[in-house]
Amino acid sequence: MAFTDRQNLVFSKLAYIDNLDARIGKYTERGLTPPPIGSLLTKKEIDNLVNNYHATREELNTWRIVEVQENPKTEFSACIIDCGNGDAAVGFRGSLSLDAEHWEKTWVDADFKLLTRTQTNQHKDCINFLKNNSALLNKYDNLSFTGHSLGGNLSVYSTIMAKDCGVDINKVKCTSLDGPGFNKEFIDKYGDKIGAVSDRITQYRWSVVGSCLQDLPGVDPKHVVYKDYKDYTGETKCSEDAYKSIVKHDLNSVVFEGDTLKTTDKPRADEIKTKEISQFLDVTLQNKTAGFFTKLYLLSPAGGLIYSHLNNIDPALAEKFKQALNDTFSKMYNLVVDSVLTVIGKAGTALSFLQSGWNYVCGFFNGENARRKAEANALKKARKSAKANPAIHIDLIEFKNLASDCSTIAKNLGKISTKLKQTYKLPSVFNDNKPKVPIISDMLGLVNKAHNKCNELINKKGQAAKKCDDCKDKLKAISSFLSDSAFDFTQVDLLAKTEMESWYNSYKGAD
Repeated sequence: MAFTDRQNLVFSKLAYIDNLDARIGKYTERGLTPPPIGSLLTKKEIDNLVNNYHATREELNTWRIVEVQENPKTEFSACIIDCGNGDAAVGFRGSLSLDAEHWEKTWVDADFKLLTRTQTNQHKDCINFLKNNSALLNKYDNLSFTGHSLGGNLSVYSTIMAKDCGVDINKVKCTSLDGPGFNKEFIDKYGDKIGAVSDRITQYRWSVVGSCLQDLPGVDPKHVVYKDYKDYTGETKCSEDAYKSIVKHDLNSVVFEGDTLKTTDKPRADEIKTKEISQFLDVTLQNKTAGFFTKLYLLSPAGGLIYSHLNNIDPALAEKFKQALNDTFSKMYNLVVDSVLTVIGKAGTALSFLQSGWNYVCGFFNGENARRKAEANALKKARKSAKANPAIHIDLIEFKNLASDCSTIAKNLGKISTKLKQTYKLPSVFNDNKPKVPIISDMLGLVNKAHNKCNELINKKGQAAKKCDDCKDKLKAISSFLSDSAFDFTQVDLLAKTEMESWYNSYKGAD
């Protein structure tokens, strides 16, 4: 099966969702298959994927995220999505928000250093991901590697390196969604590997981000039509051109024709300009700098003497010496630029710590820290009391900001209870003596207990308000019992049916 552009966009967006590893871990750690994506995400997340990023509810109720690998030290994340019928996709996460928290790990080490390195820290994570999951990936008949922004670059890098990591490259198709390219040194170093997979890579481009650095040989970028969906208000500090370039880079700014991205024949002016800047930084400036220091060295007594002697022996040898000097100074240029980027990244991190310290001091005087501590303690107690019984695998999503949802959750739990009662009816053979199936009773008891607890919290909201005069607007933390009722009916169905069949067989055996 060939995945559509629309589906690859959904895969790319899934990679951005928070805490995927923890969510599926609740199942995989118990030896269970994770539920469909529709049961793993919150209603808000599902609605966002459907309304803004072209997902269908049918797909979300069919696809499963079966593996996630994250590295908090580098902020790398990739997930494997089982789409059924032997098809799977790997979504690589792109850059996170442009703020102090993510500045060093994502923007400096992973994005900016694409200019100076042939392998960034997140590229190393790609290698580990492929090696760790090669056996799983090779079980599928068709694989899609895809990602948006930095994730697009990571998906292409993974495609180039897949064979060396034990992944059957004949199964892989790669789609980069506005991901940046690579530097000239990378292309020169891995030219053969790139040539072997270039026909498997599709590069979509629609903003300056996707136009950065060099295009891979053999891969012709497709220029995507985008919608100018946000007007510049002048309230932001950046220019109108910069604002629109950043805004249109988002995945929801593209235009589709059916399930295919709409493209234009020629690159736009901003793409051409970005390519010129990339060429200057990556090649021209580097060559000019290296050339300047090479000439300076050859004019020195030592350099001039060596070059002169070599030239007398063999002019070709003298030229090789000159080229070796040029290559050395070129590498030194990259080292200097890389070091400067590292300093910039560390400075940004340091500033974020200073900002955090300043915020703490301010919070101390206005009671903010005390409020946050009270919220954290309330949240800790709520999580402790909300632990589900692992024996029957009722999973509840992370507890955040829930006071406003309590009423809805109580109703949902009531519906679950009703559904359980209606769904798990005993075979007609039991109509006379109507025996009880223990697991069904346990499930109903737990659901009703959670339902009652929700109602209890709703009733206590007024008391909580009196105890927290300074944070009435943030009562959500006080009532953090449940954020959503993510009830995995598939797992419960399987478990209940297995239990019932076993019980039924033993019952028949008793006769």
